[in-house]
Amino acid sequence: MERLKKYKNILLFLGIFAALAVGYTMFFGDDGDGSLLVSEQPLGSPEIGRELLTTLLEIKSLSLDESLFASPAFTSLEDFSQELVSLPSGRANPFAPIGVDGQ
Repeated sequence: MERLKKYKNILLFLGIFAALAVGYTMFFGDDGDGSLLVSEQPLGSPEIGRELLTTLLEIKSLSLDESLFASPAFTSLEDFSQELVSLPSGRANPFAPIGVDGQ
């Protein structure tokens, strides 16, 4: 009870502030439809996938000249890739305290 008397002014201020915030939201808040996602076009619109379809049709119409792979320039290319060595992974439990095995 003594604690309540000690913090009476702070609790009163917080209560008044909360009441004012709720009142402001009720009277001056946005009267929108409440949806956060707004679509510019109706869902059945043919515009939605048109750009994707045109791109797919352009890709489908591409042709590759296979003589490229038989050319001397292509066959003279060298592979400089390196095999990756498997290194030991970290601790079994990375969230365990240091020095404790997480097994």
